[in-house]
Amino acid sequence: MSLRSAILCSVFGATAAAQSAVLEEIVVTATRQPLPAHDVPLSLGTVGADELRLLGSTHHAEALNRLPGVMIQRGSGQESLTAIR
Repeated sequence: MSLRSAILCSVFGATAAAQSAVLEEIVVTATRQPLPAHDVPLSLGTVGADELRLLGSTHHAEALNRLPGVMIQRGSGQESLTAIR
């Protein structure tokens, strides 16, 4: 078992049978060069310090839900359900 498999199995609490499973390889590439935000083919959003002060939020969901494509639903305790599209 590779180190990556061992880490994933321990993080996700996998059983002994699942630990022997073969994981697909995921390749992530980048240019390693900084790009201006307008050249990145992604949707970017920020919540600035001034906006955070005006909001006076007590939970991260209150601030992040203001961004397009972000939906965070608070649970009954510490947990939250996050969806970012």
